[in-house]
Amino acid sequence: MDKEFISEREDIETQIKRHGKADDVYKNFGCLVLDVAERAGQIYGVRNPEEKQYLANFVFSNLSLLEKKLQFRFNLIFDAIKKYQKDKNGLRDMDSNHDRQIQSLSSCR
Repeated sequence: MDKEFISEREDIETQIKRHGKADDVYKNFGCLVLDVAERAGQIYGVRNPEEKQYLANFVFSNLSLLEKKLQFRFNLIFDAIKKYQKDKNGLRDMDSNHDRQIQSLSSCR
């Protein structure tokens, strides 16, 4: 075989492995976000103050008090989850069909 062909094939195989690892990281982060969204109250209730602050910063942005009232915005991903729960329309599949099928959580468990 040609050295150039072998080198190109090795580069492609390396890229495929990198994409597989990135997919795992993305999936694991998504599962973490869904888990936090589902159990935030339980998690918050058993954590120490530093962990509670980390959790609050993970879920919310722009936390502040205004006239003794808590002001907040959800971080982008949690805002999307809130909108999904409110609308009950489901999340679009991220496949090429862009159908309205609700994503399965079974891959996170």
